[in-house]
This record gives sequence, C-alpha cells and structure tokens, in this order.
Amino acid sequence: MDYKQLLDFSNAYAVSIIEAMEKMGLDVALLGYQISLTLNKEASDLLAETGLKIKGNDVKLMTESFVSSLKEVGACQIAEIKSMDDKNMEIHLGECILAPARFHILNSHPDIIPPCPMMALLVGQLEKQLGKHVFIDSCEWKQQLNTGIFKVRME
Repeated sequence: MDYKQLLDFSNAYAVSIIEAMEKMGLDVALLGYQISLTLNKEASDLLAETGLKIKGNDVKLMTESFVSSLKEVGACQIAEIKSMDDKNMEIHLGECILAPARFHILNSHPDIIPPCPMMALLVGQLEKQLGKHVFIDSCEWKQQLNTGIFKVRME
C-alpha cells in the first residue's frame, strides 16, 4: 500500500468503527472522551510510534507542544491556538489526515461534535498529567478552510 491508500484505508476504518458503535446504540457524541482515555492508556505504545508527543507541565506548554507536534509530523497542516486562559481555549485544526472521516461523520450526524483523535490526545494528556477535567464544548466546521474550531473548557 502506498501512503494515499493507507490514509484512505485509515479513514474508512475510522468511519466504520464509529458507525458500528452508533448502530450498537452507543452515543457518537460520547466517543471522543473514550477515545482520549484509550489513546492515553491501551493505545499509548502505538501512539508513541507516530511521533505525536505532548511535552510540558502546564496547560500552555502542553497545548503549544501539541499544536507544534501535529504540524511537525504532518497530522494537521493547520494547528493554531487562537486563545487560551486558565479555563478556556480555542484551537483551530485543519487539513487533517482524518478529514475525510470527519466529512462522512458530519454528513451522517450534522449536530454533533465529531470524535477527533487529535483533540482526544490533548484532552487525555491534560487530564492525565494535570488532573484537569477537560470538555470540548463545541466544534464549528469551516468547510471553505477545511478547519474545525474547537472551544475547550477546563475545570
């Protein structure tokens, strides 16, 4: 398989898992949190091989490391912190390797925040390392920019 075929297969696999869970009666909107737990526990050894790393010992440093890592490994071409304070942040992620899966999920479930493994990685690490409760309150999709605008709240 070449890179494009592997990427297409990965997107198809992500969609099939999410749709299968929904057909089994699981709430698609709740999957993101469970993905964050799994990425940071059971799948952490696989994740280490991707080069996606979050470093730092506070929200600002960890979030800066997160967006830098996404761009560095090519997971997202757009990864920007638009605003951040002790309780809220706005992160823009775009041109993501899993964008085709996002399109499919949003077409099937237009009123949800689609499960985003990139944001799940950040949420899980903030919770694990800092003991914060982190919530993705919204994700506004800007199709013309191929970008999701995530609004995150921390307690």
